[in-house]
Order: sequence, then C-alpha cells, then structure tokens
Amino acid sequence: MNLIILIAVAALVFFLVKPTELLKKMRLAPPQKEIGAPEALTQVKVYKLAYAPFTDTLPVLGTIKGITQVEFRFEINGVVNAVNFKEGDFIEKGALVAALDQKDALLKLDYAKTKLKTAQAQADVAKKKLEMHQMLYDAGAIIKSKLEESALEYEVSKSQIESAQKEVDVGESELKKTFLYSPMDGVMGTRDIDPGEYITPQTKLGNMFDIKGVYVEAGVIEKDINKVKLGQKVKVTVDAYSGKEFEGEVDNIPSLVEAKARTLPCKVKLDNSDGLLKPGMFARCEICVFESENALMMPASGLFDSDGDGTADSAFVIDEENTAHMKHVEIGYLTTEKAEIKDGLSEGEIVVVETAKKLEDATKVEVIETVAGK
Repeated sequence: MNLIILIAVAALVFFLVKPTELLKKMRLAPPQKEIGAPEALTQVKVYKLAYAPFTDTLPVLGTIKGITQVEFRFEINGVVNAVNFKEGDFIEKGALVAALDQKDALLKLDYAKTKLKTAQAQADVAKKKLEMHQMLYDAGAIIKSKLEESALEYEVSKSQIESAQKEVDVGESELKKTFLYSPMDGVMGTRDIDPGEYITPQTKLGNMFDIKGVYVEAGVIEKDINKVKLGQKVKVTVDAYSGKEFEGEVDNIPSLVEAKARTLPCKVKLDNSDGLLKPGMFARCEICVFESENALMMPASGLFDSDGDGTADSAFVIDEENTAHMKHVEIGYLTTEKAEIKDGLSEGEIVVVETAKKLEDATKVEVIETVAGK
C-alpha cells in the first residue's frame, strides 16, 4: 500500500515539475547576431557633374526716375498769375510753364522808358546849345569858359541817357523774369503751386524730367550689396507694359546705406528713346550678378565644412564600387541652391547631394537616386 502511495506521489511531482521546466526551455531567446552578416549600407542621392551655362539673378524693386531733373523757380518775388501744366504733361523746350503778375514789372519798365526819353530830350537840347556856343566862340562873341560849360552839360546829358537805358534794360529783364519757360523737352513731375500764391526765389513751383534717358533707383538689401557691381546687366519690367522687358545696366553704386530702409539705392540706367517709361513708375528688376557660358555646377546641398571654419570646402565623390571619398573643392560662386566648382572636381564625377546619415571617408553607400540637373 505504501509503495503505491509513493509511486503516485512521484508521478504527480513529475507531471507538475517537468512541464514548467519545459516551458522555460521553450521561451524565445533574443536573436543572436550571425557572425559575418553584412551591415546595412547608407542610402544616398547623387548628382553627376557636367559643364553647362549658368546665370544667377538678384531680384530688387525700385522707382523710375529721370536722369536729368529740373526744378522750376522764379528769380523774383511775385504773385503767380498762371500755371500751364499738370503732373505728367509732356512739355516741349521753350514752352511757357508759368507766369507771374506783370503789373509792377510793367510800371517799372514804363517809368524807366520815360526817364530815357527825358534824358534823350535833354541831351538833344544840350547838343544844340553846344553847337550854338561853338559858333559864337568861333565868332569871338563868347569866352572859352562858356563853350567848355556847354560841352560839360552835353557830356552829363549823354551819361544820363546811358543810366536811363540801363534802367530800361533792368526793367525789361525783370519783366522777362515774370515768365518761366521750359529749358528742354520733358515730362512734368510734381506741381507745388497754384495761381494766386505769392512766391519768392526760394519757392519751388514743380519739376520736370528728361525722359529720353531714365534710371531705376533700386534698393539692394545689406546682405546682397557685395553681389552688385558696376556694368552688370539688368532686366526691368513695369506694370504698365505687361510682358515687355527693358534692358539696362548698373550705372551707380553709392557708398552709403539708407538708414531707415537699410538698403543701398543703386541706379540702373535705361534707354528710353521711345518714351514709354515715365518717372514715378514702380519697377521690378533682375540684376545679373553671375553669368558663365560653361560652368561646372553642382547642388549646394552636396557641400560641407570639413575643417569647421564655417566655410563649405568639401564634397563626397562616389567611385565605381559605390564608395564615398571626401574631396576638397574650390568654390567659385555659391548660391543657396547651386555652387560653381573651380577646382577639386571634374566633369562626369558623381557627388553625394543627400544622405541619410553623416558620411565618413571611404564609406560604402547605396545609391537610391540620381538627381537631375536644372
């Protein structure tokens, strides 16, 4: 009986313990790295270098202005009698622009002319007196001092004529100054006065522009100032002539930046022989800051700073075995998207332009895409 009990207990222990140990042995162990298994390659996008024409432009905004600008001012004080122009009018050379009231000027001129007539009459009397005294002196009827007195009176009368004539000339000059004529063909700008206003030589009536030659005053922001050079080609468009481009060039670069706008007001000279462009028009400009007929270009994203000095100086080149090799390069011209390579790389070489992780020299890579050039 006891033996049967012992066998039953042993069987019970066996069935309780063994399954637990078996389950432990069946638990999945972490996968073990297989010796000699290859690591995953770094995936990269590449670009094949090739020579091609390249142009980089700088977009700026500006205002059309006349190269020759004339301000209208009268030389004398007076009340404005007439203004013969409106803003934007075309005025020919010699046309009457404005006039002052001539009443005072005419009075002065009439008075001067009256004095001249009086002086001429007195001179005629003095001359006749001198001629008569000369005859009497020759006849021995008067003494020489009387003749000399008559001669002196005649000389004084002649000087009075000269003085009166000068007053007439001044009067005529002042009368002319009451009229303001255009010194050239041009377009009228602002008009600052109206008839009835009292003006002085310091009062500006308005201005005009010679539209045969115009320029764009374009504001270049500080970070782009070093890109702009004299003589660079510029394409200009205005809203008034949609689709039409005007050719020009950078003609003047001032040395001072405008304090408020923080821009450099460069001047772009334009040919306006057809007279289409008018001062005051809003202009959009594209300054050609770099142009090459045969440049070795690559995406700027493929450049990196190898020595930590803050300047991109290297790129990774892929060989036939898909190994990335670091090469130092000399950059000729750099934009946010493109870089001109002057030295260090050759046409046909394949460079990395995008990578999933940082590359080291002699790293094996997997090329997943060849980026097309633009």
